[in-house]
Amino acid sequence: MKDVPVIFSAPMVQALRANRKRMTRRLAWAKPFSVYGDEDGEQARRLRANGSKVSGADDTGLRIAWPPSPWQAVKPGDRLWVRETTSAEHRWTGTKPSLITDTEVWYWADGNPDDGDWTKPIVSIHMPRVFSRITLIVTDTKIERLQDITEADAELEGCRAFGPDPGFDGPVGGAADAFALLWTDLHRKGSWDENPEVVALTFQVIMANIDKPEARAA
Repeated sequence: MKDVPVIFSAPMVQALRANRKRMTRRLAWAKPFSVYGDEDGEQARRLRANGSKVSGADDTGLRIAWPPSPWQAVKPGDRLWVRETTSAEHRWTGTKPSLITDTEVWYWADGNPDDGDWTKPIVSIHMPRVFSRITLIVTDTKIERLQDITEADAELEGCRAFGPDPGFDGPVGGAADAFALLWTDLHRKGSWDENPEVVALTFQVIMANIDKPEARAA
């Protein structure tokens, strides 16, 4: 069993807290890079042994290699601790997030605070483990193409069918259509059409810090 940090946007944190999200999709392959050499050469063999995909060569002998993303190593039983945008008490302004201790925490997925004096938002990637309030216990994993998502899985992703909206003559779509829009919004225009391989993780949600007894006992 291993513990892995996972970043979620504010809407997805809200879906987790509302008991609407039980699945997430992450890219199966890391950023590609160029390699040269024969298909059965030492470098290509070493890359494949490490789980990378290696393309055929072009006219110049150039190949493209895709290393597996860390998400391929996540297995059932592993624990994910959710990173989200937070703030600490203002007295910690200027302190490296990992060094902040003994503070109240504001979670920006909950909206704007009614009172209190807080630091500027700490972006999710820098949120320390001690701030995490949600733990996910992985129950299943699979690798598939992004566009192979089913309606049932899209609902587990926290998406819902949409439309028609009174006063808006827009499209009507199912949960999978809503997920396609969400994916594009979280990544970039055209990312859905690229249809990459993704790791689909199903999980149990524990509303507690990963180091609290509730998460350790799950």
